[in-house]
Amino acid sequence: MDGIILNQALDTATWALERSGLFTTSSLYRETQFPSIINNHMMDIGEVKLPLKIRIFLWQVYNDKVQSAEQLVKRNWSGDLNCKMCGMPESTDHIFFGCTVSFSLVPQ
Repeated sequence: MDGIILNQALDTATWALERSGLFTTSSLYRETQFPSIINNHMMDIGEVKLPLKIRIFLWQVYNDKVQSAEQLVKRNWSGDLNCKMCGMPESTDHIFFGCTVSFSLVPQ
């Protein structure tokens, strides 16, 4: 109870996510999407002139929300956990950066 001072003053509620202490939906959205971190790189994606579906896809990749086996298991999926291309455990990182078979299919 260090730092707590009890007195007869009225209690006030303040919103810790804004300097003003007032609630804003934008501060709540930032906290739910990027807890305690404001990532300027991801915030910039919203301002880039790309189709919305591509911006959403980039957000999914960045936040590990792509429907990989790793994510589906969190939803009680009982299917195969391995990549269909190479047999390694499937995750977002593996799909886009680690699968050697999928990289060999990309035109150079």
